Amino acid sequence: MLKRSLSLFMWLKDISVKTPFRFFLAVSKPYYLSASATVLAVIIAEVASTLAPYALKHIIDSLSLSNGALDAVIYWSIAYIILEAFLSPLFYRLSVFVGMRWHVGMRATATDILSSYVTKH
Repeated sequence: MLKRSLSLFMWLKDISVKTPFRFFLAVSKPYYLSASATVLAVIIAEVASTLAPYALKHIIDSLSLSNGALDAVIYWSIAYIILEAFLSPLFYRLSVFVGMRWHVGMRATATDILSSYVTKH
């Protein structure tokens, strides 16, 4: 563990970290895939949540304009159920799961780097 933290400090020492935000970016660098997946999952979940009222609007429009043809109503009803009941919650939960992996790893890296920095002085 000590060797790992010393090597992380050596890796961070090359970067000019002068602000907390730059330090956050530096310690997040090893976890960029988790960070990217988290942001992408949140974007997909938000798009699904935003499109659900649009599908509901089409359900209402199809019901008011249909003369016995229920194909459009069924199509938009299925789209609404998929968006609201499956896609949005699924990607929100996925973003939380992957985000926790990113957060825990980044926090451990920051702790190791700061601990090794403090003990070297």
